[in-house]
Amino acid sequence: MNSNLEGKVIRDCIHGDIFLSDNFLKIIDTPEFQRLRRIRQLAIVNLLFPCAEHTRFSHCLGTFHIMRRIIEHFEKEFENINMSIDSRDKEVALAAALLHDIGHGPFSHTFEEIYSNKSMNHEMWTIRIITDKSTTLNKVLVENFDEDFPEDVARLIDKSAYKQNYSDEKIDLNFILSSLVSSQIDADRMDYIMRDSVHTGVSYGKIDISRIIKSMTIKKNENKYFLCIYEKYLPDIESYLLSRYQMHKGIYNHSFKCEMEGVIKKIFFRMKELFKFGKLNEYMIPNGIIPILTDREYTLEEYISTDDYTLLYLFSELRRSEDLVLSKLCKCVIDRNKFEQIDNNENIEPYKSKLIHELQEIGYEVKDLKKEYFWLEVSKNYSAYETNKDNILVYSNKGKIKDLAEVSNIISPSVCGRKTDIFINYDILKNINKI
Repeated sequence: MNSNLEGKVIRDCIHGDIFLSDNFLKIIDTPEFQRLRRIRQLAIVNLLFPCAEHTRFSHCLGTFHIMRRIIEHFEKEFENINMSIDSRDKEVALAAALLHDIGHGPFSHTFEEIYSNKSMNHEMWTIRIITDKSTTLNKVLVENFDEDFPEDVARLIDKSAYKQNYSDEKIDLNFILSSLVSSQIDADRMDYIMRDSVHTGVSYGKIDISRIIKSMTIKKNENKYFLCIYEKYLPDIESYLLSRYQMHKGIYNHSFKCEMEGVIKKIFFRMKELFKFGKLNEYMIPNGIIPILTDREYTLEEYISTDDYTLLYLFSELRRSEDLVLSKLCKCVIDRNKFEQIDNNENIEPYKSKLIHELQEIGYEVKDLKKEYFWLEVSKNYSAYETNKDNILVYSNKGKIKDLAEVSNIISPSVCGRKTDIFINYDILKNINKI
């Protein structure tokens, strides 16, 4: 990288000094990027781990920094196969790393599940925000780079544009760069594992980024080029994947986090129900929430206007709702009023049957227990390594290329977890006939 570029250094608690040249600083100064300051990386995990207040903003800066280190490493790797990466390709890759999460909504993945238009996930919103000519970000990209820059950055983020991980004669540079932005070993995952570990205070997310980057190479085998890792770095890759698994088990799929995410979904189900029958005061509802309640398409302006503050303000106001269910649910999030977790999942079916029968005896008919506001049932799957998604290839000491699952003694598709957490809110249940 050109060390003579004008720019500034941002101090980061994970990576230390992060240098950004002026053209990238202008990206950060756009309203669309500044919005990421108002979206926490781990949504409501701060209710469990008080220091988990870090944002998508800091994560994107960290991903940018790691991507620069990866590019510097691969410049040498490319020389070994008589290939080079020019300055514009570097800038596209760095911009893709910096902007990869710009399409996240408030409370991140939970918001995606609430919004009924499943085709517009955060990746699609990212691409739209980058490429739509009405955004300040798009204008800044064009003015500081070139006319085609936004589309090229979007294509790199949209990895579906690059389907093969190898080719006969030459390797696809765009596939390599896209994989380094998003794959099972990428700049995104390396940063959030380290960052989330530090801010939650756990010890099992500490990984050696330098070793992981050194492990990456491009090798030719049977006249085809592969992006893979050296076998001698296998312990570092195993440590990274196990850290990711432990973070999923201990943080990302923690029962309390799953409970609060489930509560937030129920808040919106109740809001939609009340809105449909004209029982929700519209003056309390921010414009960025109306599309969810009416099942209509979001405009780009509406989507960008929503952040964590939008929902937290809304939930805080709705605590005072005359609707008992909506009030109780909002208090769960704002005042941290938890449901009660049911521990004995092995005998849960008899428990469900007994509860439904008792409610029938007092005249309350349960059609679908999962949709009841007093009941919360959340299932999660997670794994250390997925064999059907951007497989990690290992270049062995004998010159053979194999899938990680074939080489590692501890990482395999069987290293996975599934859990179902069940909660009940007795405050809502005891007032069931008043609803």
